[in-house]
Amino acid sequence: MFVQYYGEVHQSYDRVIARCPLVLDQLEGWAQASYRDGEEIRAKVGPRGEDSLVAKAVHLRVGKVVESSDARRVPLTWEATGTPGLFPKMDAELVIARVGDDLTQVKIQGQYAPPLGGFGRLIDQAFLHRVAEATTKELVDRIVEELSQE
Repeated sequence: MFVQYYGEVHQSYDRVIARCPLVLDQLEGWAQASYRDGEEIRAKVGPRGEDSLVAKAVHLRVGKVVESSDARRVPLTWEATGTPGLFPKMDAELVIARVGDDLTQVKIQGQYAPPLGGFGRLIDQAFLHRVAEATTKELVDRIVEELSQE
């Protein structure tokens, strides 16, 4: 399944890029918080009851940054720790791109395969894809907020 979300920073690309090392250092903690936020949303749209909220630690691997004159691309792999076969692994890319003189876009785009075969695909279609979208949105929003700081 494909997931994509973007936000905008109303500052120059060069100014935003200067803040990137700070953001890259914080990504794993943000990914874990975003996953928990996604799990809270899953509890709202998924099965009801005390056992419907299952928090899971995630590990985010940050790959080698690739730069061009108008964009910075950072490969990301985001997966659950401990029982990865029960949770999807997402291979994604963080893209920070120049849009205008005082406008920079921050985007995460990625793909994941729902676990548990056909049953996992049905659950994903029913509600888990919304969790993936919400988690991706939360992470992008956190990155945008940090990069927007003066």
